[in-house]
Amino acid sequence: IAERLAASDNRVRLIRQPNRGVAAARNRGLAEARGRWAALLDHDDIWLPTRLERQLAFLERNRDVAVLGTYGWHIGPDGRRTGVFDVGPRSREQFAKLRDEGAVIYLLGSSTLMDVAVVRGVGGFREDFRAAEDVELWTRIADDHVVLVLPERLVEYRVHHSSDSMQHFFVQKEETRRIARNAGLRRSGRREMSLDELRRQLRREPLAARLARRR
Repeated sequence: IAERLAASDNRVRLIRQPNRGVAAARNRGLAEARGRWAALLDHDDIWLPTRLERQLAFLERNRDVAVLGTYGWHIGPDGRRTGVFDVGPRSREQFAKLRDEGAVIYLLGSSTLMDVAVVRGVGGFREDFRAAEDVELWTRIADDHVVLVLPERLVEYRVHHSSDSMQHFFVQKEETRRIARNAGLRRSGRREMSLDELRRQLRREPLAARLARRR
């Protein structure tokens, strides 16, 4: 499909590289980007027609925003809407509260529009993350830049048993815990931890705490 589109429309470029994971693919796309803004779209999700139009209009009025997501719809394998996906700080006040609390910044990945220079400036997606690499990036960008969500449902997010989110559920939970801890370490000037270091810490917790977390 991508080859056919690239052959028929000179605005489309198809870029190939060996499979090194999602973060590496996204970093390659950012390296190739020619404009100010880059938008993500995972292959099984859907943008609604006015998604980019609405976001760019908001960014024109809010020039300090470095990453902007939107709300979305959950859809099943057959494309039918099954629920809503409404995450992310809707205002600067809510964003500042999350940042001051050291909270993780969640956005729907396929809804995000990113300032390419800002993302490159912080080093892009971290390729040592096996999951939640997008959440890690938004949280890291939030150290010094504004990250918001446009509270309009402009993306359809597909949920099915073979998706990465379902296949790597427990790894995502671990990585999200690492993101939160690293945000606190980073903002206090201390060294961030690896996934192995986090796992060693968690193994030292009391048995009741480990069982509750697993449940």
